[in-house]
Amino acid sequence: MQQLADRDKVFKELDQHSKANDVALQQSATRLQAEQGNFAKLQTYYKDAVEVARTRDVEIKRTDAVLGATRQRAQACEAKNAELFKLGEQVLDLYDKKDVMDSLVADEPVTKLKRVELENLLQDYEDKFRAQEISQPPQ
Repeated sequence: MQQLADRDKVFKELDQHSKANDVALQQSATRLQAEQGNFAKLQTYYKDAVEVARTRDVEIKRTDAVLGATRQRAQACEAKNAELFKLGEQVLDLYDKKDVMDSLVADEPVTKLKRVELENLLQDYEDKFRAQEISQPPQ
């Protein structure tokens, strides 16, 4: 009889452990489902972050290209501005000596060769100014 009581006690303990294991297993399964849901959310966030990073990389490359073109354009503008400044100084020098040129043209005989020479000089300066013009880039 004692053996029977000991066996019943062991079976009850095993039954309690089995029930505890079932509860623990159920809790683990619930946590596993929750973690799988979290993992799926994290995967979605990761994919979104990767897509945002790719988009930003493309934007950065495009912006760098625009910046490079803008820097080249600015350098060209500075060089042409310096050239125009020199041409302006030359024109001012000629204008300062205008009295001498006017007297040469006024005293010139009928052929007016000096006048033609001055007009050619003016045309040359106009051509130089137009060569330094900066055109707008295509948009």
